[in-house]
Amino acid sequence: MVTINDIKKFKPKFDYLIGIDSDGTVFDSMNIKHSQCFIDPLINIYNLSKVSVQSEQMWKEINLYSINRGVNRFEALIIFFEKLKFLNFEAISDYSYPNLKPIKHLRDLNIPLTDKNLKKLREKIDEDEYSDINKAISWSLAVNEKVMNLAKDMPLISGASQTINYLSKHADIIVVSNTPFTALCKDWSNYNMKDVASMICSQETGSKIDIIEAATKEKYDKGKVLMIGDSPSDFYAAKKNDISFFPIIPGKEEISWRFLHSKALSSFFSFEYKHSYEKKKIMEFESAINAKLNNNFFKFQ
Repeated sequence: MVTINDIKKFKPKFDYLIGIDSDGTVFDSMNIKHSQCFIDPLINIYNLSKVSVQSEQMWKEINLYSINRGVNRFEALIIFFEKLKFLNFEAISDYSYPNLKPIKHLRDLNIPLTDKNLKKLREKIDEDEYSDINKAISWSLAVNEKVMNLAKDMPLISGASQTINYLSKHADIIVVSNTPFTALCKDWSNYNMKDVASMICSQETGSKIDIIEAATKEKYDKGKVLMIGDSPSDFYAAKKNDISFFPIIPGKEEISWRFLHSKALSSFFSFEYKHSYEKKKIMEFESAINAKLNNNFFKFQ
């Protein structure tokens, strides 16, 4: 597992740095993982069978088709239960909602929301509070097990591997993802791409904002750094660190990679991307996720 200190110690081989998200960016996995791995454990562990259809619809809307796309799973869990409580379905009018405030507290302290860090809460909160945290951990572990046991490898998005191999000859590459480290290594190893990346930075490493900051500070000219991703968290990580962002548009992933390879990269390496393409591409991205992006970084830290 890569730590923030590991990133700070990293010595560049090239003048350019490319940060790349994984799920939904390189691998066509967002729909697969959220449909086949997240929802069933959510319904079973939290006893939501009476609203299973609504729960599935809400979970997909939060994680695939909104400004929350790509958010940390525990953050998504908080958003899900807040929305479920607001909608107040009659079928679960007497439902006992989990207390997830300790997770919010970790988030507010900018502590990575991981199974390991949630387990540490056992020593800091009372037994009743921890029972809800333990349930969240059980849900997360069940998700991990389903992800690791998927019958087939996550499919590569067409054009991603070719472009990444091209980039590796001109820039340092780091994976910047909210996915757990073990799953990332599995996905990138399955396509012999793990060695292309100088570092694989995961959920356990820290926030995307912190990862990019540690990777770039006093190492690269900001005009020579690009973040490639499919979620607002990737956009905010780029903007907070004053680097360029290229979106892989949900629903237009293959087209996005083709455009990146054929046009955007040449403009990036000639320092023209920010002025020629970035604004237009971000507008396309906003339209795809039905959200207006701004300078509110808080949720994605």
